Amino acid sequence: MLKLLFVEIGTEYINSEFLISLLNSDNENVSGLGASIITHSCVTSVEQSAFCDARALKKLISLLEGSTSQKNASLESLAAVLKNNPGVILFCSFFSALLFT
Repeated sequence: MLKLLFVEIGTEYINSEFLISLLNSDNENVSGLGASIITHSCVTSVEQSAFCDARALKKLISLLEGSTSQKNASLESLAAVLKNNPGVILFCSFFSALLFT
């Protein structure tokens, strides 16, 4: 289950469940927006770990099969989630193994 995380964007806080709902949207602009928000929200290792939840990771990976804008947004988000954080990479690898085997 995704850890409850409130992501600060400017002076606003957004619930991480809301971000997942954006990623799940059939509208490519909305799912791309969700991925972009994640990209700009993964500053600390705590934020990276929260977005490495199985549902977020699986959805970001599935967006790689979408439109060009979804692919780009997803790649940027995946890079932000994994950047300079070996612990998160191991955590994501563990969940990926569970999801895709």
